[in-house]
Parts: sequence; structure tokens; C-alpha cells
Amino acid sequence: MVFSNNINVSSYSLSSAIEYITSLHRQAIELISNGHFDKARQAMDRIRVLRSLFLAHYGNAIDSLRESTQYDDMLSLHSVVAANSEVAITLQEWRKQFADYGASLLESEDRDEISLGLDITLPEIWNFNNDVILIAGDNAERVISCLHDRGQKNVIHIFEDKNDNEALKHLSFFTQPQVLILSCRGSAAHQATLQKVYDALIKNI
Repeated sequence: MVFSNNINVSSYSLSSAIEYITSLHRQAIELISNGHFDKARQAMDRIRVLRSLFLAHYGNAIDSLRESTQYDDMLSLHSVVAANSEVAITLQEWRKQFADYGASLLESEDRDEISLGLDITLPEIWNFNNDVILIAGDNAERVISCLHDRGQKNVIHIFEDKNDNEALKHLSFFTQPQVLILSCRGSAAHQATLQKVYDALIKNI
């Protein structure tokens, strides 16, 4: 499934995109059930990116599609959306059971624990090539390494003595990005700088 910039939006194309994302949800659930967490992680990250692309390409057209689509086609589309919601909730429930441990897992020296912390912390809709992470703290380098392994492109590592405005110049995104702040152990000393960089970034996107 490839999302292009020139999609002819119809109930059929919309349903096909949602059905494909639903199939990835089911794949991730099956992999988790069988204990294949690394492969499930890859599937969940693909879901994150595809949902981001889906919103970018289809989001503004859905309302107009509702007005122009025949009742039977719209009913079929609602059925596809409901099936997607059901499997998405199953994955959400799996993540929720670890929700209280997300921050502490990001402070671990163990890569598997950090990866689980990122599973919990990263938004369900996220584009690793476009969205931006600001991170500070003693364990930031380990977390950044795990993020790079997952394909995260835009990361700003906050230091007190670093010119972070310079770091903003090296960011690259093709649409308005989401911005996520990750705070590891020892990040309290960097809160003022984190806020300053965040404000500058939001102002310029």
C-alpha cells in the first residue's frame, strides 16, 4: 500500500487503506500473542507511519466524501472503520498495561526495556521521517540509539551548554510535524532549555 500525493479519494480507496491498516493491527496482535515482540514492534511502527500518512492524505477529504457517497457505500465504509477500531483497541489495551512504567523504562540501560518504553511512549500516530523528538537526561544517548534503530530522523538532544537554535536548522520535514518531548533521568536540569527549544520549534513550523 503506497500513499501518493494525488489520491483520487473514493469510498473504495478509503476502505482499502483502512483495511490494510487493520490487517497490520491483526498481524501485530498475533505476533504479540505468540511472543514475537520484535516483529510486533515493526508492525506497530508501520501502523504509526501509515496512520500518519492516512490522515495527511485523506483527512481533509473525508467530510466531503460523506456528502457525495451513496448510502450503501457509506454503510460499507462504516463497517470497515468499525473493524479497524476493534483491533486498534486491542493493541491500545496491551500498551495500557505497561503505561505506568513507560518513563522508568526509558531510564534503563537495557535496550529491550528502552524499546518497550518507546512502544508505550511514542504516539499511536507518528511519522519517523517527519515528526520531531526533543530529549534530555542522563540516558538520552541510549534512547536516541534505539530511536535511530527504528528510523527516527529528527531528534534534538538537549544540553545546557549547546546552541540548540543551531540544531533546529538541521531538521527536515515535509508536512507540519508532531513534537514529542522525552525526559530521562536527570532531565530536570534541562527543563528551561527544553521549553525554549520547544517554543522556538513550534513558532517556526
